[in-house]
Amino acid sequence: MSRFRRLAERVRRFSRTPPGDELPQPEPQPRRISGPQRHGTGPPVLIVDPRLPEAVSRFIAGEANATGAGADDNMVAIAPLLEGGPARPTGTAVWWWVDQIDNAVITRLEQDPGEAILVPSEQERHRLELAVPGSIGNIWVAGASSPDVADITARYYPSRDARFRLGVIGYNLKFILPIVSELVQSPGVSASIDEWPRFASGPTGVTDRVLAESDVVLCEWCGPNATYASQNRRPGQRLVVRLHRFELETDYWKAIDPEAVDRFIAVGAHYRNCILDQTGWPADKVTVLPNQVDDLQLRRPKLPGARFNIGVLGMSSERKRLDIALDVAEALAAADSRFRLLIKSAHPEDEKWVWDRPQEREYFTGVLPRLEKSPLAEMVTWESFGQDVAAWLRQIGFVLSVSDDESFHLAPAEGMAAGSVPIIRAWPGADSVYSPHWVLGDCDAMVDRIISLASNDTMWEKESQRAEEEALASFSMSAVVARWAAILAPRPVGD
Repeated sequence: MSRFRRLAERVRRFSRTPPGDELPQPEPQPRRISGPQRHGTGPPVLIVDPRLPEAVSRFIAGEANATGAGADDNMVAIAPLLEGGPARPTGTAVWWWVDQIDNAVITRLEQDPGEAILVPSEQERHRLELAVPGSIGNIWVAGASSPDVADITARYYPSRDARFRLGVIGYNLKFILPIVSELVQSPGVSASIDEWPRFASGPTGVTDRVLAESDVVLCEWCGPNATYASQNRRPGQRLVVRLHRFELETDYWKAIDPEAVDRFIAVGAHYRNCILDQTGWPADKVTVLPNQVDDLQLRRPKLPGARFNIGVLGMSSERKRLDIALDVAEALAAADSRFRLLIKSAHPEDEKWVWDRPQEREYFTGVLPRLEKSPLAEMVTWESFGQDVAAWLRQIGFVLSVSDDESFHLAPAEGMAAGSVPIIRAWPGADSVYSPHWVLGDCDAMVDRIISLASNDTMWEKESQRAEEEALASFSMSAVVARWAAILAPRPVGD
């Protein structure tokens, strides 16, 4: 044994903790999500940078006042952004106004982005999103006459009055966490998160704690998490379980006693019918509540030429039918060389759960080479998925949904909120989630619809506006969150 190995062994031997003297391990903690911790116990204090245009500042002050932010003297002006200003009290809300993006501004916003960043134009928002990706979702275009300021203010100072402790137990929480983040904006609402590593795994080190400290428990996905919660809920505790699509293809739902669940949530009417037919659960316990879109972020002006760009969000599994999307693209290319197909998705080779399945690998091995052949090689762009969907959709005139099956399919809803015209293949239940106006029977019908609208700017604008209005009426964040709050809020005694 070398001298260095002997020395290392001595270090290991003498550094071991003697038996019986093991150091106590810290108790695992759930992930906590809460709204802005406002100053003290009184109304929220809004601090506005002096460079905020006076008209906007007055408007925000009035809106904050109307939603309980306190009197005008709660509007505290601090030193300009670049000078830093005095140390702000813990718990205060900060809205930055940024006129120009430079290195000093970027550095400051990386350190302290505050709750919201107001910029005067889409160009500045785009530049800031590229420079500070962590700020995506909190950057708003708000000029002195912007009607969106009222919506932005309402988002940060909601009038909802629901007070409860929410526990979220589930796997892959990317769809539900935006809702939870909105719910905790209400005074008195907090959330504890228990995210399981796999759909079929067992309780984690914090599951029992989340169950013990929550007034309401929400199970995202209907698997072992829902079974465990239904068997271990406390008396008087509410339990809500949301199903997506594939759960009915498993046997896990069979272990759940429906009497232990207050409400099951389905994202569409067709899937609700499938749940009732297969499970036999009481119809009055199964409620349709659609997915939400972040309409305030998605409502951005289109870039020139957008109506000749067809967008696809998510193409990393066979059932999404990349082959049909490419069929549509080839037909469009033959009709007009201005058409482009833009795919924003994880690549199937990078998705282990896809590439490890022989059927999925065989499918993509056959389809992907088509991207290298003319005309697809010149007209198709594949971009990795990321947080910049709202910015990406500015260049998309049509959003394509050609799956074999979906419970909801969020991509068309997001596209519609961004003013993109949805082109939806008639997958089962599509016309129960979206207006039948957008649902088409086959590839030829989809191609014909795209060509007829893209060739007429006025017609495309009309359909774009119709899609945006439908998304706002059906899937807006505020409307969906309000329904979630009504479902999750504990019922008064005797109700």
